Amino acid sequence: MPSNHLNTIFHVIIVSRILYAFPAWGVFMSAAQSGRIDAFLKRSHKCGFSKELLTVSELLVESGRVMFKKMKSPTHCLHMLLPPNKKLDYNLRIVNPMFTPVYLQYL
Repeated sequence: MPSNHLNTIFHVIIVSRILYAFPAWGVFMSAAQSGRIDAFLKRSHKCGFSKELLTVSELLVESGRVMFKKMKSPTHCLHMLLPPNKKLDYNLRIVNPMFTPVYLQYL
């Protein structure tokens, strides 16, 4: 079977099952459990099932980012739990006209 087909099947069957509930239980994994999954993913990459080497930490960060991006949508069921957006205008620099550079005076 071609490597691109193996990669697709690996992601559809294996990685999707790992990612299914990862945002919920991924942060509670012990180092031993994380190491076992990392070892499995490394073997899978070595055997040619996956094109890129995946790690548990990368998958956890990516799944959290994707979940938060979906939560920011107003139609998501968890959107109401987020705090309201604040518009922050940072104007920390006070411009003093006496200290304008000379080259800006002649523009």
